[in-house]
Amino acid sequence: MGFDLYSLGNHKSSKGEYFRNNVWWWRRLADFVYNETGCISDEDFPKWHENGGHQVSEQEAIAIADQLQMLLDNGTVAKHEEEINRQMERASKENEKVDEAHKKLAEKVKQETGKENLAPANYPKADYEEWNRIQGQYNYNSSYPFKTENVREFINFCRSSGGFEIC
Repeated sequence: MGFDLYSLGNHKSSKGEYFRNNVWWWRRLADFVYNETGCISDEDFPKWHENGGHQVSEQEAIAIADQLQMLLDNGTVAKHEEEINRQMERASKENEKVDEAHKKLAEKVKQETGKENLAPANYPKADYEEWNRIQGQYNYNSSYPFKTENVREFINFCRSSGGFEIC
């Protein structure tokens, strides 16, 4: 699953023809653009998290590129990357505990049922409820990266796209 951005047809170079991020990368990038540039309206923001063909005009795309470049130049992008890296590291450590609890539960289910490698959906009811409780503690921040290089590529795309749609 990902987000494919296509030029509205009047791209200025091959860099503006197509941009893609998987869902993990795109969510952080779209949130950053919304929160830091002031270029996306509150009304349009949810459309940046859908594959519905939302269109961004050439003027909006250039404004986004200009604002992102300023944020890159003044160090905001690098600081954000550092913060996201810290969040991801903390979340990964928290998730080690979740993974360990899942392993213990899987071993318990194996002992109870005599079956190995059962999918959680096939656990006995009480164990499945316990699996869901444990899973509720999972910190998904570990899965959403943010990198300066991705911002640079998006700036180049925006500047060269002539406007784009999010599919």
